[in-house]
Amino acid sequence: MHEWILVSILVEWAKGTVTIKFDTAEYGLVEVNVSGLVKLYVPQFNEWGSSVVVNEYEGPIDIHGHQFLSIEMQSGDKIELEAKCIIMPF
Repeated sequence: MHEWILVSILVEWAKGTVTIKFDTAEYGLVEVNVSGLVKLYVPQFNEWGSSVVVNEYEGPIDIHGHQFLSIEMQSGDKIELEAKCIIMPF
């Protein structure tokens, strides 16, 4: 995910789903698909300056029966989510 460009985050509240779209140099557009959403944190403080590019990520990892994913942007912001199921593109 390093250097992937964050395109959009779509939350379908009634369904409890999230679709996160990225543009990648190698694969084109890809998606992270989330179901059974429990928590979503999307800060945009831009502490390191404005950026739409991923720096690094952690997960998905299992925590107490849920999956957790953290995506650190090159802005310094960390997008975090917890859900029943997180499906990565690769």
